[in-house]
Amino acid sequence: MRLLWLVVGLIAACTSHVDFAGLQTGPRAAVFRDHVETKRLDNGLHLAVLPDTRTNLVAITVRYEVGGADDPADRAGLSHFVEHILAEASERGRERSVLYGNAETWLDRTYFYTVGLDSDVDALVETAVHRFEVGCHDLDPAILARERDVVIEELKLRSRAGWYPQPFLAALWGAGHPYARSVGDASFAAATPQEVCAFIDQHYGPAAATVAIAGNVDPAVVDGITRRFAALPARAIATRAALPQLEPGELRVAVPGLDRPTAALVMRLPGQGSRADPAIEMLDGRTWELSHRIASEWIEVVGEERARILVAFASVDDPTQLSTVATKLREFFATPRFRAFGAFQVQQRRRFVNQFDDLVHASRRITDLIARGQPVDRYRELGEIDATRESDVSHWLAAPAVRVVELVPTSDLVGVHDPAQLATELHHLETPTSGADEPPPAAKLRHGASDVIEDHLANGLTVWLAPDPKAIAVDARVIIPLQPGAGAEYDVASQASEFLTPDDSNLDDADTDRIKWFRSIGSPVTARLGQRSVSFGVSGLALFGDWHVWYLARTLVDGQYNDSTYLHADYITGRGAPDAITVLGRRLDGDRAQDQISMHSRSELEQFRRTHFDPTHATLIITGNFDVTAMRREVHDVFTRWRPLATPPPPPTSEPHAVPGFVAVPVPSALTVEVAVGFAPQPGARVDDPARRVLARILGDRVIAVRESLGISYAIQAAAFRSVVLAGAVDPAFSGDAAQAISTAIATLRDGDDKLAVDFARARNEILREELAEVGTPSGRGRQLERAAVRGEGLAGVDTQIEAIRALTLDDIRHLAAAELAYDRLILVVRGPPDAIKAALQVFHASAFDTVAH
Repeated sequence: MRLLWLVVGLIAACTSHVDFAGLQTGPRAAVFRDHVETKRLDNGLHLAVLPDTRTNLVAITVRYEVGGADDPADRAGLSHFVEHILAEASERGRERSVLYGNAETWLDRTYFYTVGLDSDVDALVETAVHRFEVGCHDLDPAILARERDVVIEELKLRSRAGWYPQPFLAALWGAGHPYARSVGDASFAAATPQEVCAFIDQHYGPAAATVAIAGNVDPAVVDGITRRFAALPARAIATRAALPQLEPGELRVAVPGLDRPTAALVMRLPGQGSRADPAIEMLDGRTWELSHRIASEWIEVVGEERARILVAFASVDDPTQLSTVATKLREFFATPRFRAFGAFQVQQRRRFVNQFDDLVHASRRITDLIARGQPVDRYRELGEIDATRESDVSHWLAAPAVRVVELVPTSDLVGVHDPAQLATELHHLETPTSGADEPPPAAKLRHGASDVIEDHLANGLTVWLAPDPKAIAVDARVIIPLQPGAGAEYDVASQASEFLTPDDSNLDDADTDRIKWFRSIGSPVTARLGQRSVSFGVSGLALFGDWHVWYLARTLVDGQYNDSTYLHADYITGRGAPDAITVLGRRLDGDRAQDQISMHSRSELEQFRRTHFDPTHATLIITGNFDVTAMRREVHDVFTRWRPLATPPPPPTSEPHAVPGFVAVPVPSALTVEVAVGFAPQPGARVDDPARRVLARILGDRVIAVRESLGISYAIQAAAFRSVVLAGAVDPAFSGDAAQAISTAIATLRDGDDKLAVDFARARNEILREELAEVGTPSGRGRQLERAAVRGEGLAGVDTQIEAIRALTLDDIRHLAAAELAYDRLILVVRGPPDAIKAALQVFHASAFDTVAH
């Protein structure tokens, strides 16, 4: 008997117990409703307005029913080209009012969206309206020529992978199918201005468009907005041709640049916009294990609203095995086994919650629902996700294959557009600028420190609660002051943050069941290590906000370093030559990173955690929809167990010490040249220094001339970290020109030329607009408060950045530019073909440079 009690005692000692803080498992229900006003105007345009008073922003999305599948057969890429033209024609001169703007061309539709302060809503509306008014008289030949090269250079940038999708798409859909055209193709380059005009006239009228406006739209201005869009004249829209049926067949296709021989089964799916969407989206990107002899297996969903296909791939090393692999795929999917269904469903819910309150996503989702003839109810998607069952997913896998395709790698480019052979030119166009007398933005900060509840726990933890009863989510994050140091110290700080997870081993059955239930509704805790702090955060549906906060506390208070997370970590930075910006980051941090970051033992990570993760100076921030009284009680219950450190955390033994100089990363096959420029930061440089942000914006505005003259839309942009950084990519033929333009922009800014006063006024107002912008989402509010916590300024720091930006003077920028943009602090990294690297380095008089081999 004594032996039996001993065994029972040992079992009890080895079984841990989880403190669930009184939280109850089980379903919870809530009713969510959208209040979207929709109307169809006489000219055919659909207009929708989604008011949201939690933000001071407005987002306008315009969806046109035209895309790459509507391009003429010999003008593939024309709709993408027109997207660039219309964006250029409608936004030029109105850039001041746009905080964020972009456009996307898909197979079946094209989106334009802009975001700005609510005080600038009239200018945002005019931008959207003017796009409908663009005609042949607005198509400047110089703009057409430059945007042609912009699209071609984007194609080169995207072709970095080195393989060509056109034969691949033709094999899946069938030669000549509209969905087999690449949206970003360059066949459009031969189009005449008359063809471009005709395409715009046929496809971009009001009857082909849906406009959605989301954000803080005053009801008093909605009628005026409606009248402005209603004044657009109606015009006939081209009728879309029906898509051909997907023909069955078996074929073998050579694909230039493909890594491995690959077998593919193609199955039909309904187009986007059906109740099957959640189940189909759970399939996209999934992988499985068919055989240890097969290199990889995965699933992709291809297509859009008018048709979709499910493609199951399996890659091998031996092309003679493709037929056998195709047969195994057929057998495997005859009785599919869909693993981890619950985890995929959680991912779908998380995606929904994270995107829901984003204004651009909200307005774009509304345009999709209207265009598809569905009820304008964004919450319906969440119900469809919850209603999806495993059988709803797996039965699509069991559908009979329509096409069986064997893809074989080849280097033969016959009949394939090689982006490297597409020539572009330099374009010298004037970039309009605002004057120094531009008034500052009229918007005011709506949510500062006054609506935040501050508590302090006995262990020293500061708690900020910012409730939002209209949100569907809760965001919780803990910010811990931390100086990660450099070299191995940085690595151990990073791993000690990322690998921390609750220990779920040795739980009793009841606790295990409750943990499994939480995982069916919860999100993982994510860690982000910065220059001065580490942040642990979690977000999810507000219905279970108390559980999310509990899990965040459990991770920090009871977390450990388990085999499952530690041993599966992959810290390989990548094969081949690293990006130029990656090399620049290494130099800014003292060249600490290697191709493989050194791994540290669990005992080292635990030691770091126990000597650095201290609640005494940490801040817990909770935003979103929650009951304040209940949340305060829970925070006290779950976070008071976090014990303060007996002694303050030790300072790092080493500080990041940048390595000025020049670095070459030769890649003979590269289609673009990547350039990254930085400056060794001064001692004590702050990441969020307002003056540095303005300085970076001035430099970024000046290198717009580089982008536009080189036919680039996205490359060569500036940002502010501990120093000013420039990064981007250009055509190899223009590497010397780009380097010269960058060098000139840096030198003139450092020396303080006559344009600086105008540039300073514009840049300060741009940064001020960004700081005034309040996203209105729990995560956006959390980020706003986190910035104040990281600066160590308390709640008063929420407003200090705005005042610091307003207080900046031209002399502040002159002094900072002279000190920071010094030649002896310069770090220049160039990646690409050797000749192009040489041309760029010569501009900076680099008599010696380091080479990164691969």
